Amino acid sequence: MVPTGVVGNLPVTLRLSSSNAAIGRMPTAFVAVPLLDAAVRVTVGDEGARRAELAPGELFTVYIHAENVRDFYGAALELHFDPEVLQVLGGRLGVDRGRAFVLADPVTGRQVPLQWLTPVVDNQRGVVRIAGSRGAAGSALQLTDTLAAVRFRAVAPGTTSLRLVTVGDHPFLAPDAQAAFIARDDGTAVDVVTESATIVVRGDAP
Repeated sequence: MVPTGVVGNLPVTLRLSSSNAAIGRMPTAFVAVPLLDAAVRVTVGDEGARRAELAPGELFTVYIHAENVRDFYGAALELHFDPEVLQVLGGRLGVDRGRAFVLADPVTGRQVPLQWLTPVVDNQRGVVRIAGSRGAAGSALQLTDTLAAVRFRAVAPGTTSLRLVTVGDHPFLAPDAQAAFIARDDGTAVDVVTESATIVVRGDAP
């Protein structure tokens, strides 16, 4: 079966063939494909963990993922953390665009970067702001991919959440749209659930 993004009761037809016997036509069956919750999640490291324990001085990467988001056009959000516990490496250079904002040519494999606004990093307040859109490529029917990757250093013992916060001046939402992380190409909001991550920095050195 090939995923198409279509949900509901979908017909399925099996085709059987044999060189030794004639096989009659199989009846059409139906399979229920549920609508999965659209989500934006924060994970730590390549394993996709929601919680990590580190020592002061350790480096790690946090990923912001969009999952099962329909009609995805643009995103804008802030990632909040405790600056007494963590710092973003290299300021805005420590923030990379996610694959959601890269268009891969299916024939040549060439990757074309889509719209990506310069990230804003405030290591004093503990805020990273990212924003990007698919631009002329138009909305994705259904998107599951990374929105951004942020490189951090653990600087002092403590516990901090990495949580997502909406922005008041979302560049891809219409002025009268509800607050949201994700926008359609017509400026309306896409509802998603969010999940934060937790970092615990121990008192021992690495």
